[in-house]
Amino acid sequence: IGACGTTAGASFHRLYGSFGLIVEEGTTEAPTTAAPFAAPTNPPGAEVLELPGDLEGSTLSYLFTFDDPNTGGKDSITVTYTAPVTGWVAVGASETGLMVGSDSVIGIPATGEVKKYTLNSKSGDLSGIKVMPDDKQTLANTAITQANGMTTLTYTKILVEDDEVPINRVGENIFIAAVGTSNTLGFHSVRGSFSLSGKVVERDNSLWVVHGWLAAIAWGVMCPLAILAGLFRKYIPGEGMWFQIHRILQTLVIVLTIASVAVAIAALNKETPARLSANHFSVDFADGHRLIGLVVLIAGIVQVVNGVLRPHLPPKPEPNDAEEGNNDTPPQAAEKSSARKLWDVLHRLLGVGLLALTWYQIQLGIFWYHEFFNNGDSESTLNIFYGVIGVLGALIVIGVAMRVLMG
Repeated sequence: IGACGTTAGASFHRLYGSFGLIVEEGTTEAPTTAAPFAAPTNPPGAEVLELPGDLEGSTLSYLFTFDDPNTGGKDSITVTYTAPVTGWVAVGASETGLMVGSDSVIGIPATGEVKKYTLNSKSGDLSGIKVMPDDKQTLANTAITQANGMTTLTYTKILVEDDEVPINRVGENIFIAAVGTSNTLGFHSVRGSFSLSGKVVERDNSLWVVHGWLAAIAWGVMCPLAILAGLFRKYIPGEGMWFQIHRILQTLVIVLTIASVAVAIAALNKETPARLSANHFSVDFADGHRLIGLVVLIAGIVQVVNGVLRPHLPPKPEPNDAEEGNNDTPPQAAEKSSARKLWDVLHRLLGVGLLALTWYQIQLGIFWYHEFFNNGDSESTLNIFYGVIGVLGALIVIGVAMRVLMG
């Protein structure tokens, strides 16, 4: 029989069971690199936290040791982190409660490795997670074990080390933790941050909400409406009114785009520790979302300047003189210049290309926002976005088809 509880002291069991064991002749060699099958234990005197929020069901115990002989006489912390998964686990110190800029100890059951990593950026291919060099691997008493659907990571770490997030033996400390769904390192399924007092550390998403709404209104609504004003100009009353609508909307698009980028830069600066670069336009982050934002900003400004400097249309023809008796003959417009014809093509191509790129960019933004703040639950928001751009996109296609058919 077997049983386990939820605290370090004796208490009523949380899980229990019975099983049979058949012993046969011969020897069985256990793997030497994979995580051993063993139940977690906490060192005597350790503080035990039952983690809340997204990490509910996990526990973390910690014990400070002064002048620890296991770490060369330096002050240390011994951490035991247990999560209700059969997969890799990670826990480490953070200055902000965010992954980027933090240090982490990751236990990989498939290999039995427990090592220190730096977390430089968030990306789906894990390129921002870097194992520290060998001379920085100063952990002691490391272990990664699994038992009864639980994975436990144990290590002893020096409190203060060069170029690493310091851990205070007096005062508050912020830790982050994450777990995966497999025994090899991959993208996390659950993550969270907390203080050693047990308080959840929430990431402030207010600036990111503003950033998203500014971009969505600019390119998801205003830009398509500006294009539709040009396509359906014959149905807009007032001489030249369509152009005024087009120009005002596109100007607002660029103003909101600049504001959106400025808010994103402010959010990154707020979240990034002083010792690190914010990498505002890194290609490695969120499928290139930051770099695409820079491209959109530059191309949008170019499109506006291109519109202001456009070659002029030929002057409208004057009505035929009544004395000539040709009042029934409509005046013929002069042919556009070659420069104007080329400008028309380039302006439209750049406009359509920008709209398609920004719609992809907004989709990326929605997906990654929910990955960071809503446990990846982006489906409903994406469906609303797809519905809006589906209607506006269909109207644009209809408008283009009507202009082609009508010459």
